[in-house]
Amino acid sequence: MKKCSYKAIALLLASLVALTACGGPAGGSQENTGVGYAYSNLADDESRALVQAAMESGAAGERAAGLFEQVSYFNEAVAGYGLVDGGFTGVIKSEPPYDPYEMQDLWDAKHPDFMGYNCRITSFYIMQDLITIGDAQPDESDFLLFDEQSIAKSPMVLFDEARLNDFRTLYYAIPTENTKEEGIHAQKVAKHFEERGIAFHENGISLVEVYFHDEEGYLFVGHVGVLMATDSGYIFIEKIAFQEPYQAVQFEGRAQLRDYLMTKYDVAWGQETARPFIVENGRLMQ
Repeated sequence: MKKCSYKAIALLLASLVALTACGGPAGGSQENTGVGYAYSNLADDESRALVQAAMESGAAGERAAGLFEQVSYFNEAVAGYGLVDGGFTGVIKSEPPYDPYEMQDLWDAKHPDFMGYNCRITSFYIMQDLITIGDAQPDESDFLLFDEQSIAKSPMVLFDEARLNDFRTLYYAIPTENTKEEGIHAQKVAKHFEERGIAFHENGISLVEVYFHDEEGYLFVGHVGVLMATDSGYIFIEKIAFQEPYQAVQFEGRAQLRDYLMTKYDVAWGQETARPFIVENGRLMQ
């Protein structure tokens, strides 16, 4: 990636984070649109027990305690504002059932010097023991600038230096062609995964990434979460944004998850770039 494009990329990222999950507030609208799904903010023992069981079944159980520590850290900072009190009793749609700017103000008042964790950090924390990367290639662009700042200031040790390079490699900004053809972009992602030896230990748990195509000619992960199988379907774990909450959303199948993600993030019209597309464990989700 050429260094002369860093500023342009940073400006583009700044404009995109308002629309993508991992950057900042998605908007202040209180209108919920689309089909609703049961969800929890993991504020109670019952919902945590269900998630922990799914993590243990998927060989990610060792990360459950750390995940819940991060969840409590956030939930306490916003004093429970806008959160589901207990169980999977909420119904989430494409717009949040809270004012994200109010939630950000609450977070900033508690932690003015730490922006919190986002979807990429949270998902990699959960999955780090289930991902193997043979040839780490740190991303030298500015796409992960805020992620790097958050990890550096984190009050918790998330992963060591070797795993940090794996994090950078996994979320590498991938050069692509100026086309709207989803298949071409998916091939670019698959090639990157193959070249870097990125492999997943599939145990009923998977990394689900939403890739965006920017006008500078790169593909980047604008949102990501962890999908886990349960006895009754699936649970999708996601951190909405740095100053927005953790969510565990229940789905009957992958088709519902895809509809949920595309309704939320496929929101541009008439753009020259391709639509967002979803990749699960390195493969295009149909």
